[in-house]
This record gives sequence, structure tokens and C-alpha cells, in this order.
Amino acid sequence: MRNGSVQLTSASSDSASFHVSHHLQRHFRDRIPDSTTSLSELYPDSLELIESLFELEQQTGKTLSNLELKSLKTLGDLIRFFSAPAKRQE
Repeated sequence: MRNGSVQLTSASSDSASFHVSHHLQRHFRDRIPDSTTSLSELYPDSLELIESLFELEQQTGKTLSNLELKSLKTLGDLIRFFSAPAKRQE
């Protein structure tokens, strides 16, 4: 892989990270792009992006707000959002 490419393993102990890894491996197969790749390049069809985000929300139990959705620009942003521990509801 290129320098800066995403290194993902399915052996992760963190459930959210595992779901993100598994999703990306299924979607991109063995050619997971560099984390700096823009989401618009990865998902030229916006419906495909929305479907992918919905699937990740279902798998991780995290929900994107409109503000968070607008902040996702790169594959790295998507990975960081869905791999981070969910915020506790107080």
C-alpha cells in the first residue's frame, strides 16, 4: 500500500473499529485507498455514500448529525468518526 494508506485489521478489539474495517474491506476489497482520498472520489454516486454511511451507523450504533456529515471530507475522517467510542448520553 502507498504511504499513508489505511491499515486495517479485523482482529481489532474495538467493536466499532472492527465494523469500519469490515465494511471498508467489503466495499473496496483488497485495495483500500489512502486515508486522504476524498469521499467524493470514493463514492461518486451520493446515494452510494449515503447507503454506506447508513450501514456504518447500523453496525456501530453511532448516528451522524448534519454537522458531522458535512465535516466528513476524506476516508480518514470517516474512519475516525466511526472508529471513535460513542459519546455517552447523559
